[in-house]
Amino acid sequence: MTEPADRVVLLLQRVGELLLESRAIIQQLQTAPNVESSADTADRISYGILVAALEEGLVHTMRHALDVLKRFSAPAGVVGEKWLSEQERRLGRKEPSEHPDGPTTDR
Repeated sequence: MTEPADRVVLLLQRVGELLLESRAIIQQLQTAPNVESSADTADRISYGILVAALEEGLVHTMRHALDVLKRFSAPAGVVGEKWLSEQERRLGRKEPSEHPDGPTTDR
């Protein structure tokens, strides 16, 4: 691959890593300490909403990137095909749009 193509693949990998990190943060925020003030609870909920919104944006970004890659006959050779399959598998695990009452990424 050329340097710009390598950088694009790395950029997409970083977006995927941010998505995984946001999910880990949400799990931590969902666990309330035994003793928590109402102000701390409000902060925890606020940060949870913020991270959920960021996660929704990351999922939307990844879906859009995958759609663009699918339009190419060979997105980045064998490595690109492998990465594309991995991202589709990861996005299939948990998506905000899987929850009927939750936010969707289809806008």
